[in-house]
Amino acid sequence: MRDRLGNNALMFSAVVTMLTMVAGIMVQPLARRVNHPERPYLIATALGIVVAGLLLGAMAAASEQWWLIAVAALVLGADYGCCLVYGLTEVQRMADPANLGRLTALFQAVACLGFGAPYLLAVVEHVLSATPLLLVVAALAALALALARTTYRAGRGTTPGPAAAATS
Repeated sequence: MRDRLGNNALMFSAVVTMLTMVAGIMVQPLARRVNHPERPYLIATALGIVVAGLLLGAMAAASEQWWLIAVAALVLGADYGCCLVYGLTEVQRMADPANLGRLTALFQAVACLGFGAPYLLAVVEHVLSATPLLLVVAALAALALALARTTYRAGRGTTPGPAAAATS
């Protein structure tokens, strides 16, 4: 792709980075509406979006189509926004007021470690090309989605709901 872009490679990278960031910011109000403290809607949505984004990324890597790279960036940016909203609302839900600031800062620091993922993928790309690498990461994300669903369903089966508590 770098050969096809020529002198525009840096500009293209900057535009793709901007698209990712803008998508992450723009999706946050919608993500707040999808989020529900009793149901894992947002985390399931985020994991589904990351699988779709990684599959689009694998297709973009295989085809080297600039527009597909831009679409994958938008989808992955939207996923980042969903994950950020989910993580911050979970921290807010779990933390007591005295520790909220500290735990929010810790979450932000750990979340920022994710910005190192592209570097790690670039290092691994010397062993495995981008398309199969992104497919492997997409499979891991799909596995995380299945695990999250299973964990939620298992937890839901062992926790009595309001109707069960009223009959006890």
